[in-house]
Amino acid sequence: MALEHTEVLAAAVDVGFTVTVTQIFTNRTDSTIEAAFSYPLPGTARVTQFESVIDGTFYKGILEEKQKALERYDDRIASGLTAYMAEQTGDSFKLNIGNFPVKSVATVRFQYVTEIVVNVNYEENIELHIPALQVVPRKGYFIQPININLANPIKAIRSASNHKIQVETIERFIVGDS
Repeated sequence: MALEHTEVLAAAVDVGFTVTVTQIFTNRTDSTIEAAFSYPLPGTARVTQFESVIDGTFYKGILEEKQKALERYDDRIASGLTAYMAEQTGDSFKLNIGNFPVKSVATVRFQYVTEIVVNVNYEENIELHIPALQVVPRKGYFIQPININLANPIKAIRSASNHKIQVETIERFIVGDS
């Protein structure tokens, strides 16, 4: 299974952080395969949604007891059908695609939420530690937007890892009764 594309959309609102990861995989082989991948997550993250499309067929993740989900996955594979098995274990999201069809494309999308750790330092500044977006594309680095909406104005944004950050401020006004 080859990873063809990754897109990460992130939004921070107050102390919550929502990340949507979309990845496109292809089965370039001449036979159906069982493909597996793992995506690292911040320690406080919880996966909230999973869906996929293979060759126009939509699959939506449902939460089931692990043993029942494994039985359903095995039954679908034994019947020659495509099957998914996703699981969050500790700090990673693991996905298996059983009977991934020959020369097919799978678009996988999942969403997770995590907290933004807030520390007040001696200069009375608030530090928001946004977890790293764990993306390693095949062909180098790329830019991804992160929307941050907080109650108080942002004075500065710095990267602890020395990555270049470009900031665009959009003023928003709330209209209401006077």
